[in-house]
Amino acid sequence: MSSIPRLYTPGPVPMPAEVLAIGATQVPYFRNKAFSNLVLDCQHKLLDLVNAETGSKVLFFASSGTGVMEACVDNFIHKSDKALVINTGGFGQRFVDICQRKNLDVHDAKYTVNEVINYNDFKQLEFDALFVNACETTTGRKLDIEQSGKLCKQKGALHIVDAISAFLSDPIDMQLHNIDALIISSNKGLALPPGLGIVILSPKAIRNVKQSPSLYFDFKESLKNMQRGQTPFTPPVSIILQLQYQLTQLTQIGISNLIAQRADLVNYFRDKICHLPLKNYVNDLSNSVTALSPLEQNADYLVEYFESRFKLILTPSAGDLSKKVFRVAHMGNVDKAHFDVLIEALNEFYQERLS
Repeated sequence: MSSIPRLYTPGPVPMPAEVLAIGATQVPYFRNKAFSNLVLDCQHKLLDLVNAETGSKVLFFASSGTGVMEACVDNFIHKSDKALVINTGGFGQRFVDICQRKNLDVHDAKYTVNEVINYNDFKQLEFDALFVNACETTTGRKLDIEQSGKLCKQKGALHIVDAISAFLSDPIDMQLHNIDALIISSNKGLALPPGLGIVILSPKAIRNVKQSPSLYFDFKESLKNMQRGQTPFTPPVSIILQLQYQLTQLTQIGISNLIAQRADLVNYFRDKICHLPLKNYVNDLSNSVTALSPLEQNADYLVEYFESRFKLILTPSAGDLSKKVFRVAHMGNVDKAHFDVLIEALNEFYQERLS
């Protein structure tokens, strides 16, 4: 085993050497035409990757993904509006918590881990925006954003999708899925450092932006600045330089090829461990994360053991799930050889205990 810890976490994720090298260079000045052109190039490539409607825009913030989640609430929901949150775990709950902290009218559609969501149940509800996680990262559950998108189209509501984990792992098509605001974070599928929050807005979303109570996360001001390829406040300049490099590589590969490669990699890992006493925690599996329940050991013990014995960093779950579930991420600069290391360690771990 390598002496350098190997990441199997859903952020940060393994990054390519070229991305790391860009991060090691001097940060350039950014209030000039060269950086504006770079930002606009990133916007063009992102819009293409998600098949955004003509007239869509990309906004960049120096923040985590949660910052952009809160920004979407601030810019689309006011006191007189109603929000609907499809809540299947910790990050669905985060949308609810943001709304409740601001004393907004929110319908918390809460589901247990594998409970079926019937979107027809919401047709009688009145709501102005629906918030949903394309992948609930705490469990690895993939949600049906095609169905939530159809519901929003029928109701005339905004469809606001957290794709922080799902982006570049599961199919995301803003037009097909009727997405009005797509939330992305740098430190997941894009394989960049943490610190860049991204939201992609459809023309409908742009028309419905309200006056934000936040100075920093004011979409109207950000949209005005993006006309010239700039942000109102200092952006994470190095990460945006790294972003342009990554988007150039991704554009060359093609989004459909990329998703197919990710699915193949995920299936390879899951097939190789299916004989072990580990159970998939959810039925609807995302390509971004595999959540596993050990049948014999506590999950938190297994996470600690793998870090100390093998220097392999798995992801514990929080709260009540900490003893039940650990997660293996499939995002970033990873390949089958990367997962062979973990597969070998899992086989060794269980061979010692089952022999």
